[in-house]
Amino acid sequence: MHWKSDHKQRSRLLTSEPLQMAQVLWNTLIGAVPLSGKNNQQIQGAITKQVKKYQKLLEAFSGSARLEAALMIHIQVRACMPTCGGLSAF
Repeated sequence: MHWKSDHKQRSRLLTSEPLQMAQVLWNTLIGAVPLSGKNNQQIQGAITKQVKKYQKLLEAFSGSARLEAALMIHIQVRACMPTCGGLSAF
């Protein structure tokens, strides 16, 4: 019985680590985009340019449909302001 609970805990850690890495990567890449003094269209263009520039790196850290979906939720819920248009850049 102890093995099962230990196994569940390890499984949770293993599945959450790639997601956390993808989230940190996203936050870092978007944090490097200058957003001050720009309108929504300029912000969307800057985000799109940044994503295209680091597309291969993002693909490496979101290699499954589950990770991609979780990263999209992170972007939508936590990383984007309602007016930034970051999610619509995809």
